Amino acid sequence: MLKLSIRTKIIIAFFILIILSVSFLLISFPSLSKINSLSFAAIPLSREINILQDYDESVKYLANKIELYFNIRSEEMKGEVLAAVKQVSGLATQHKHEKALSSLAGMFSVVLELNNAVTELMGYMDKGESAYTINLQIVTVNKLFEAFDRMQNNLQEARLIQLQKNVHEQTEITQRILDRFLMIEIWIIAIGFLSSIVLSRIITRNLLKLRQGTQEIAAGNFSARIDISSNDEIEELAQSFNTMADHLRKTTVSKDYMDNVIRTMAETLIVVNPDLTISSVNQATCGLLGYSEDELMGKPVKMLFSTEGTLMESAEFSELIKDAKLMNCEINYRAKSGRRIPIILSTSAMKDKDNNTVRIICTATDIIERKIAEEKLKEVAELKSKLTSMVSHELRTPLAAIKTGISIVLDGLTGGINAEQKEVLDIVKTNVDRLARLINDVLDFHKLESKKMQLKMEENDIVQVIREIYDMMNPLAEQKGLTFTLEVPALLPKAVFDKDRIIQVLSNLVNNALKFTQKGSITITADKELQGIHVAVVDTGVGIKQEDISRLFHSFEQLETPDNTKIEGTGLGLAICNEIIEQHGGDIWVESEIGKGSTFHFIIPFKRELA
Repeated sequence: MLKLSIRTKIIIAFFILIILSVSFLLISFPSLSKINSLSFAAIPLSREINILQDYDESVKYLANKIELYFNIRSEEMKGEVLAAVKQVSGLATQHKHEKALSSLAGMFSVVLELNNAVTELMGYMDKGESAYTINLQIVTVNKLFEAFDRMQNNLQEARLIQLQKNVHEQTEITQRILDRFLMIEIWIIAIGFLSSIVLSRIITRNLLKLRQGTQEIAAGNFSARIDISSNDEIEELAQSFNTMADHLRKTTVSKDYMDNVIRTMAETLIVVNPDLTISSVNQATCGLLGYSEDELMGKPVKMLFSTEGTLMESAEFSELIKDAKLMNCEINYRAKSGRRIPIILSTSAMKDKDNNTVRIICTATDIIERKIAEEKLKEVAELKSKLTSMVSHELRTPLAAIKTGISIVLDGLTGGINAEQKEVLDIVKTNVDRLARLINDVLDFHKLESKKMQLKMEENDIVQVIREIYDMMNPLAEQKGLTFTLEVPALLPKAVFDKDRIIQVLSNLVNNALKFTQKGSITITADKELQGIHVAVVDTGVGIKQEDISRLFHSFEQLETPDNTKIEGTGLGLAICNEIIEQHGGDIWVESEIGKGSTFHFIIPFKRELA
């Protein structure tokens, strides 16, 4: 069909209506040009809507893939999530620097930030980060989804306002044209009744359809369509409005995709209104507590929590939820059956642009399995403690009898023994003594670790204690050809400590120095510091590897020397020293260098409560 523009049709009418038609053209031409300009002005709006639809589909696709990934943890799903991120990022990068799309720059930034947050979330899950960190990142991702949705709605609203303004202006122009048409028809009714009817049917029919359709779209009825087949600019304008209405309708109906993400989260999640009534819950919450979603909507959120067994009052708990100030709070869910379920609860607030709280997000992790595991570990620890104590005490009695019997035989009280028998018995006695020391170490460590050892805290002179250690250990140092010296002031302030236990610490440290020092010297130093008495045992032994220092004070740790020689013992000596010094309120540490020796330090505070 031959396409005739409105202007051509009017020109034809001019020939029919001659002067009156020419007058009509002169009056109406500016208005028709304005309609044409407004028609072309709709084209950029249509392009922006096309771009908004592309982003909507891509972001919705990304959200769906994330939702599937939480339900199906597989490398394939992970790849699909990362591919969706790449797709969204590509769109943002493609359009970000187009000057014609500067009005969408904010949305592009949100999309890129959303991509980064999703990528970071996937990284946390790959690294096996804590549930709290992952949940916190999930909340961040959700907030960015909401920000995208909000910004998209704002852009949609802005385009709608722009469209309404455009439509209103065209409606006014159309109305003016109609008014002029009516006036012209009155003028020409006497000259050409038939011509006026034909002209009005050609033009006014489509304009009336256009006005009616644009008014419905402006009112928010995006299902309305403008059906015009005039093969002219009005038909093109009608098609542009129909395309815009389609995009607006599709954008509007996608608002609930975030609700679907929330409902299918693995962690329990409750969305609370500012008045502390429940706005939304996900499937995990309903499944754990035995409620249906309908049973919880609009109910007070405090019905789902129990403060029994905590130091928190119910009113205080409600205020903390309202202020969104709970973070990793250990509390109990109250199930529909009345069963209490231990959880770790965190809250965060959703704010509007005026910083008013519109929703409170409560996320919780079920820790009932952890509680069961803790109880089992406690039972195992108690059993181990009882077994250690029983076995150690039961071994002491026969060992004492064996030691006494060997001493009786060695002393000749049961008759004479030859040199070979004496050598064997000496070896046996040495090993029995060693076994007795091992049992004593185990018992001492058990008492110290369980806080059952009572320290006899009195004022003592550390210098005197050091000299006693020197007198006891010097013969052993001389046997190995080592120089054993003291660098201790004649007088130091007295400190409050258990003398026997500090002797035990110094004995262990000097014994270790003797074991690991083949030549050179061992020195004990002592001096006054601000916080207490600082004592150090310095040797010129083989030293300790830097990677082993962190394990040095652990129980039952046996470290190899740099030449891979392992020293016999329980591995409890330094652990006992550490416990004793800690129970004195002090500190113990070591400095060492391979081939140059080690220095063990400890500090005893001046002031401690007397036992």
